Amino acid sequence: MKILDSEKTLINKTYGDHDEMNQTEGELVLLQNVNNLINLGMDLQAIFDKIVNGLRELYGYDSVAIHLLSKDQKHLIIKSYSADSKIATKFEKITKLIVKDYKAPLYKGSILKDIIETRSPVITDDIRWVLNSYTDKKSLKKFTKIISKITNANWGMGVPLLAGDKLMGVIGCGSKNKLTDEDSQRLLFFGYHVGLAIQRAQRFEALEGEVRERCLELASSEEKFYSLIQTVKDAIISINETGMIVLWNQAAGRIFGYSEYEVIGKPIDIIIPDNYQKKHSIDFDQFLKGKMEEDDGKTFELDALKKDGSVFPAELSLSVDITEDGRIFTGILRDITYRRRAMKALEKANIELKRADELKMQFLNITSHELRTPITPMIAQLQMILEGFFGSLVEDQKKSLIMILNNAKRLNRLIGEILDISRLETGEMKFYMKTNCLNDVMSEAIETMKPKAKTNKINLTFSQENTVSCVFDKDRIIQVVINLINNAIKFTDPGGIIEVKLFDENNSANIHVSDNGIGIDDNDLRRIFRPFEQVDSTMTRNHEGVGLGLAICKGIIISHGGKIKVESEVGKGTNFIFTLPYNLEIESGNTKVDLFNNL
Repeated sequence: MKILDSEKTLINKTYGDHDEMNQTEGELVLLQNVNNLINLGMDLQAIFDKIVNGLRELYGYDSVAIHLLSKDQKHLIIKSYSADSKIATKFEKITKLIVKDYKAPLYKGSILKDIIETRSPVITDDIRWVLNSYTDKKSLKKFTKIISKITNANWGMGVPLLAGDKLMGVIGCGSKNKLTDEDSQRLLFFGYHVGLAIQRAQRFEALEGEVRERCLELASSEEKFYSLIQTVKDAIISINETGMIVLWNQAAGRIFGYSEYEVIGKPIDIIIPDNYQKKHSIDFDQFLKGKMEEDDGKTFELDALKKDGSVFPAELSLSVDITEDGRIFTGILRDITYRRRAMKALEKANIELKRADELKMQFLNITSHELRTPITPMIAQLQMILEGFFGSLVEDQKKSLIMILNNAKRLNRLIGEILDISRLETGEMKFYMKTNCLNDVMSEAIETMKPKAKTNKINLTFSQENTVSCVFDKDRIIQVVINLINNAIKFTDPGGIIEVKLFDENNSANIHVSDNGIGIDDNDLRRIFRPFEQVDSTMTRNHEGVGLGLAICKGIIISHGGKIKVESEVGKGTNFIFTLPYNLEIESGNTKVDLFNNL
């Protein structure tokens, strides 16, 4: 076995000149044999067994053992043990212990602990000390006297097993003959080389294990890949640089009608319709020349040809892989026949829905105008009668006419809401945008609603942090605020509170209209801004309206580039929040809002 110059220097420095150690030819032969076992890739156990048997035979020891340090460095593990077979059998029978892989504890006072801590040889003529060092249990130490008689050995010796500066374990031996410092130095020298050999074998074994694991992983990956491409629902087809099919999964067979053996090695042209053949030839040639690399990974729609001659629409995504055999072009293809049909049906349905929506809005617009035409003079006439233009009225007549007037006004408001919805949908609602003081507008709306709040015994308050000016349609924002306050009054019991707040946040004016009324549950919150939607009918039965006010509010706020939302908890109250951006650049005019689809 060749010893490196660096190893010689270290050995000579520590143990003296090589010649002074009387290294025998047998030692060199044993070291060479160990080295050969490592080169042959033998496992560590075979190498350990070779070492302990060789040392016992070479030096005439009664027993030899190799101990390796455990990972936690709290034990020495006996990896190989050589002794007279009869003695070894008696030992295991008496102690009921298996020598191989036995874990000897490293405790204070043991010979093994001394060797590990000092990294120096220890020789003793007290074999019982050696035997006691293998256990810290009193139940086992009682066998020491018996075992020492069985082995008939008086002397024990242990040397550190080193690989350079790394402590790997201990080589221990027992002998009937006296052991000297010369024995320890010789075994230490040999142990140094054995340590290096073991370290090398461990590395080799670890590398071999890693290679084996990588090979298994590769085989598993290939198996998983094949299994995957066979189970996916999309066709996976690969061709080489000559245009021949090299991969054809089960889904491809199901879609095209060809089995794998029918197409492997055949040109891809067999699944390309005649009208696509020329384009495919040109595109494939461009791929080969590297002029269409940007299409790698993109998805295309094209027509494909089945075995029965039928043509179907398909979606195809392409990828290119570089292999030892050249480039492989892989396509993942999906039959989109049903998707195409669904898209056409959806387009047709959308056209019909759009037409129905237009007819609906035309109907609402025309009906509202026709209804408002007679209502306006009716209201005027009723007001004139009540004011006495046509003579005095008795009390019962006044009550009856007031009821008619109130209902006429209610019908007029309803017609106005329907017209607003229609105008927002068709883009006919006009907005007169200019810079206004939002504080003044809010105050005007709140003053308008205070009488109604007072009548319902509700406290209506307004708080503002600072003066806020921005671009908006004054009348429409008043309409929104009045609508929100009116809703709050409807659903707040007498003695309740409605708070309106105005403040700056995130470069927008923020308006909160909150109450401590009955609240709204989560299911109703999701649909509260939809036209003709009302919160639970049992709750709203005693209140007028058809569910257009909040939809109009949202349409107006969206037309101003703002946002509106609601927060509520049943039994605690509701908070409506809307924002108006300061940087609005919308000019006066019409804005179209899709209320029925977006709210």
